Parts: sequence; C-alpha cells; structure tokens
Amino acid sequence: MLLFVALVAVSAFYGMMAAVLPMRLISFPLAPILIMAGLILWLLPDIGGMHDRFYEKLLLWVLAVHMLWPPYIALNVPGLPWISPPRIVMAILVATFLMNLATSQQMRSEAAASVKVLPRINTVFWCFWLLTTLTVFISRDPSQAITKYVNNQIFWTMMFVLGAVVGRREGMARRAAVAIVASTIPAALTSMYEFRVGKVFWVEYLPTWLWGDTELVGNLLDSSARSTTADLYRVRGTTMNALYFAEYLSMVLPLAVHLAFTSKIFWKRALLAAGIMAMMVAMYLTGARSGNIGILLTFGLYTMLAAIRRRTDNPGSIGAMATLVSYPVIAMVGVATILLWRRAYVLVLGGGQHSPSNEAREVQWANGIDILQRNPIGHGAGNSAETLGYTNLGGSLTIDTYYLSLMLDYGVIALPLFFLIFSSPLFLAFKSVFRKNDNDVEMLVPMGIGLFNLLIIKSVQSSESNLPVAYILLGVCFALTARMYGNAREKVAADAKLPAAWRPVQAPQPAE
Repeated sequence: MLLFVALVAVSAFYGMMAAVLPMRLISFPLAPILIMAGLILWLLPDIGGMHDRFYEKLLLWVLAVHMLWPPYIALNVPGLPWISPPRIVMAILVATFLMNLATSQQMRSEAAASVKVLPRINTVFWCFWLLTTLTVFISRDPSQAITKYVNNQIFWTMMFVLGAVVGRREGMARRAAVAIVASTIPAALTSMYEFRVGKVFWVEYLPTWLWGDTELVGNLLDSSARSTTADLYRVRGTTMNALYFAEYLSMVLPLAVHLAFTSKIFWKRALLAAGIMAMMVAMYLTGARSGNIGILLTFGLYTMLAAIRRRTDNPGSIGAMATLVSYPVIAMVGVATILLWRRAYVLVLGGGQHSPSNEAREVQWANGIDILQRNPIGHGAGNSAETLGYTNLGGSLTIDTYYLSLMLDYGVIALPLFFLIFSSPLFLAFKSVFRKNDNDVEMLVPMGIGLFNLLIIKSVQSSESNLPVAYILLGVCFALTARMYGNAREKVAADAKLPAAWRPVQAPQPAE
C-alpha cells in the first residue's frame, strides 16, 4: 500500500512538473529517471551474446532513411519529440544496443577492442567527448546544453561505437556504402525536377498533421535563392537547405565512385555512372561552392589513391605509373584553370553573388574571436548562436561556419580535436593503399575521402544534420583498420607456421 501511495505521489509530482514547466526546462525532472534507468542497466545480470547482425540491419536502415525521409515530415505531439520513421528506427537501435551492452561482457569487449584499434585517435575522440561533457556544467543555458548533450550521445557517441562494432562484420562496409548511395540517387534525381518547378514540390501535398514544425515547412515554400541572384533557384532535395544537401552529396560521392570503379557487372557500373552524374548535377544545382569543391576533392584524391593502389598490386602497371607521374602537372593545370578562367573561379572560390556570405563570415569570425579571447573554454552545447548574437536578414540567429560554432560551444581546443578525428580516416586510407587488402578494407579510401570532404565543407556550413552518418562512417573506418592490421598479423602468424623453405623470401635490406 505504501509503495502504491509513493508511486501515485511521484506520478502526480511529475504530472505537475510537465504541466507547469516550459519545454526548455523539462530535462531537469527527467534527470532522476535517466539516472535510475542507468542504474537498472548497470545492475542487470550478464547473459552474454551479441546481436551485431540485428544492429547491422537497423544501422543500414538508419543510413538509408537519412536521405529518403525528409526530417521535417513527422508527427508533432505536444510534450513528445517528433515521431518519424528515422527516429523510430534510431530509438529501437539505441535501446537494444544499450541493453545488449549492459548485459553482455562479450559486447563490451568487442566494443572496446573496436574503438581501441587506433589508440591515439581513440584518445583524441574521448578527449573531445570529455570536453563536450565538461562544458555542460559551465553553460549559460543548462537546460539547452543538457538536451543537446543527450542528443550528442545518441547521434554522435553511440553511432560511432555502433559503427566500430558492426563494421567488423564481413561485407558490412560495402553494404553500408550501397545503402547510402542507393538512397541518395533518388534524391539527386528528384532535385532536377525540383529545380525545374522552382520549389520543393511535395511539400504542398503534405497533410498538416505531418508538419513537424509549421515554421520550418513554411520556409520550404519560400525561395532558396541568394539575395543577389533572386532568379536562380537552389535545390534542397530532402534536406532543409541547399548547403546541407551539397554537404551530404560531397560525403556520398566518393562512395558512389568507388562502387562504380570496383563493380565487375556492367549494368551495375552503368547505373552507378548515371547516379554519379545525377549527384554531380544536383551538387551544381545547389548553387553551393562547397558542392563543387567536393567534386574536385573526390576525383582528385580518389584518382591518386586508386593509382597508388594499382601500383601496389601491380608494380608493372604502366597506366598507374603514368597517372602518378603526371599527377602534379594535372594538379597545377587544374589550379591554373580555376585562377585564370572566370567561370571556374566563381564556381569554386565564388564571385560577386557570394559577397554577402563572405562578408557575413568575416563579421562572425571577428566577433567570435573577440568572444573567444574573453572566454576560451566555451559556453556549453547548443549556445553558440546566442553567444555570437549574429542575425541574418530574416532576423534569425545564425552561424555560417561549424569551426566557430564548435569553439564557442566547447572551447578553443575543440577545433583541433575535431580536425584530428575526422582527418584520421584519410590518413588511414593512404596507409591502406600501400598494402594488399580485402574488398572491405578498400572501403577505407572512399570513406576517408568523404569524411575529409565533410571536414573541409564545415568551414562554410554549421549544421549538424549530417553528423550522425559521419560518425557511423568514422566508426566503420575504425573497424576496417582493425581488419587491416588483423589481416596483416594473421598473415605473419601463418607464414611463421610454414616450413622454412616455404616462407616468403624477404627482400634484402640495403647496406647503410
């Protein structure tokens, strides 16, 4: 009876808090519930087992629906988060993963082994995580910082760990690439019709009960053109903004190129080639310089790494050698073309129509550096826009570079840590092409290039909408590195077991 009365009292208290408190403060009464849930998970008995195959399926769905389902289409029930298929899949994935992690020593060991394969980068990642945690306690708006921090643990930390665990499965990296590319090509194709009609054509057919946010959906009905080129529509695809669309396409394009380059079936190559053309056209139609930079980086880096890969596998390859020898000349011709041809210069570096954006970033950096000099340790997650106080022509707070947003939220040290984390896959891709690998490990090249594209584009784009996919790919890169080094160790161990006469002959070392 006493327990029943206590339960009723607690329920009444939380009902009153939910009715009285504004949504921005609702996280405070939720804290005890989350702490109790964590304690329950910690006290659960160890029953062992891993469900990595189940997690792989859910993770592939997360990667696919990220581009197929627009984020603004959702049920918006008062007092609850938006309800949409991507969020439902994500909730199931996170809940089952946490349960498995709490009740299986095997899962915990696999997760630890996957993320520790690169000790230095792993240390950098968890230093970045610690930094984002500590800034919660110094936030100017604790409720917003806590909400943002919890979201970061779901969409960043858990996605990274899941990618590292599931990515070790045979063929998972390639299946992930197929899921991402297959879901992106339809969005690229529909963007061409969007450009033709000059609007996001499906929004007007949406019932109002599927409008996640009336204001956001209303913005989609407005023109996305620049103020200086009002007659030039910029496609948005299934995202909220042309810049978000260009960023995602830049991250996906290397995956599509690699799938087309390595496919052995003609019709698949033909379809992928058509898809690559559609993505490149969509990147151009976004009107974003970042999309054009993504195209240049993708083909420039992939051509070089593919030539090195070919040279490693076949030292006598004339084509690979010719590509490597001519690469510096090709690069210089490309740079000269951009600098001397006005059309190419505008596409990559910008022209008069981009002046408002450039001037806005200059003002933001000047104000941001002044703020960072007064407070270099950050203002807490999600507080960068309010801290900077810069408003666009529409009167909304905005930041046009993620680098500045990172430092204002988490402190000056957050930027180099972020750089090290997301540039490491490209470094791993360079290492992988100098050794013989299986088809999975070769996926390090396109994933590394895609994440490097994201890193560069973040200098002119501050949205975090594509970061969940980026953290999944980052975790998969860790898993592929574990496979790469694991395969090398297995080969050394196998060679050691052979009779002396059968072991591979080592090349003589030159005398010093």
